[in-house]
Amino acid sequence: MTAVSSHSPLPRDPELVFGVWDGHDAGVAVVRNLPREQRAEVLYAANEERFTHRKLDVGFPHHSLREAVRLYGKPDLIVVPTIDPSKVLARAVPAAARSYYRFRRHLADPSFLNRWKLRFKLLTTQLPPLPGCRTLTAFLANWRAHIGPVPIATCDHHAAHLRAAYFTSEFPRATVLSLDGIGDAASGAVALGDGSSLSILTHLPGRDSIGLIYEHATRLLSMRELEDEGKVMALAMHADLDEKERTVLHDLITVERTAAGIRIRRDRHAFHRLEALLWKWGPERFAAAVQSFAEHAALEIVRAVLDWTKEPRLAVAGGVFANIRINRLLRETVGSPQTHDSPASPWIFPHMGDGGLALGAALTHPTVLHPFLGSPLDEEEIRRTAERARGENFRVKETSPREIARLLAEERVIGYAQGRMEFGPRALGARSILARPDNPAIRDRLNLVQKRRVFYQPFCPTLLLREARESLENYDGRAERWMTSLYGTIPQKRTRLGGVIGPDGSCRCQILPESPETPEETRYKEVVEAFAEETGIGALLNTSFNIHGDPIVRTAKDAYETFRKSRLDALVLQDILIERRERNSSSEKG
Repeated sequence: MTAVSSHSPLPRDPELVFGVWDGHDAGVAVVRNLPREQRAEVLYAANEERFTHRKLDVGFPHHSLREAVRLYGKPDLIVVPTIDPSKVLARAVPAAARSYYRFRRHLADPSFLNRWKLRFKLLTTQLPPLPGCRTLTAFLANWRAHIGPVPIATCDHHAAHLRAAYFTSEFPRATVLSLDGIGDAASGAVALGDGSSLSILTHLPGRDSIGLIYEHATRLLSMRELEDEGKVMALAMHADLDEKERTVLHDLITVERTAAGIRIRRDRHAFHRLEALLWKWGPERFAAAVQSFAEHAALEIVRAVLDWTKEPRLAVAGGVFANIRINRLLRETVGSPQTHDSPASPWIFPHMGDGGLALGAALTHPTVLHPFLGSPLDEEEIRRTAERARGENFRVKETSPREIARLLAEERVIGYAQGRMEFGPRALGARSILARPDNPAIRDRLNLVQKRRVFYQPFCPTLLLREARESLENYDGRAERWMTSLYGTIPQKRTRLGGVIGPDGSCRCQILPESPETPEETRYKEVVEAFAEETGIGALLNTSFNIHGDPIVRTAKDAYETFRKSRLDALVLQDILIERRERNSSSEKG
């Protein structure tokens, strides 16, 4: 780690460390180091969008930092990742950064100036850190934190991704790989992790980036890069390419294993070839070809890296691994069930994009990562929200997992909020919308009316372990707490999951552990088990509690406001059920 301080020497063994990421999907993470035990505890992690209600918010995370200080006090050290000239310029002129990302999210009109900004950003991001970038970053972070003088350290963009992957993997030793768009002039990095040490072996060139090619394809499809890549992946399922068509873009990036490591090269006409192919093929077949390219390139890089390091355990992070089809390939072709003499399946850091940089920056010791690291629901706010709901003529009462399951079995769609907020981009049963998993009509209603998103983007299920064993193909029997990968389903069982599978029968699922490790998982598992008793299906449709384009809800007030604006049938806040009277009355009459 390259470290600088704007006010005082860096502490030798800082106990309380804050990671502060002030770029795209800004956020804060709090880590307590236990140096005698050579491990760390992750106390808190949240992204700024949940406080400001601005999706993937960019800029200094004032609100999440204030919450972290309120909960845990002033840190001994703040670590800020990424110090390339583009990022430092954005720190110095935050209004320019917000304007740039408004254009990328299609919230500003296209213009010559905006297109010039895009080219300028790409150019400056490919520059390595310049003299003064670290010092200016430290000064700006301390100035904007408003918590008094605090030692500030900085770290490389990909070092933060690598730390996040390795130190949360629970592997004693591993090959560690970051693949992203671009940051600190690199598109990725390779490292070896061994105990509490992480040695970076090489960085991958910024211009030769799988992520940037996929971003450009997203832009060509008139979607929002850095946000809608999942739609490109979903659209790809709606085209059936032959072998020649699938491989038409495979040579956009070539990967070579060399005596010194690996070499990656991008076709210098790559972007023009994408434009020509979209013109000829149309969106669905184009998306399928781009997805096939990304899968091929990522797998080639992984194989070359593992051949180089000779360490078969693999931990990964970076935005490329937000692509769950790539992750499925890694699990099925690189990993294997864990035994005494074989490696585990690859560990995919669950907040793999830039939103996870804050935690990676703060980590220097191994840790056990749990899904629920955000703010808890406030009991007093729940009480006030319930009183407000009664005054607005909603039906309010205490509830139980069995009653929630009964409502779901009756095809109600429920907003469900309890405990601490999830860490990362996925709803995992603490800030979720729940529904039956077997009814495609409910899926279509959610897509078109509640979530207001494209019809071809599938929803995800939560499964009990026994349902996973019964319904998934090539399932190895382990829990999947984070929804980071894709599984095939057994054809004869697909009607049980008809509302949560894609056209190819695949699903991105959360598989609950047999023995839950958190109160949130315990409570949520009780609901899924009660639903299994009601219906015989050990699964639920589980999607994020928001309206499309908004961040996932954080507080009881957020959940209630989203419930009021939506067409959800009911809202659960801890043990309080809020129902719409008109739906309830018609149900009683029926």
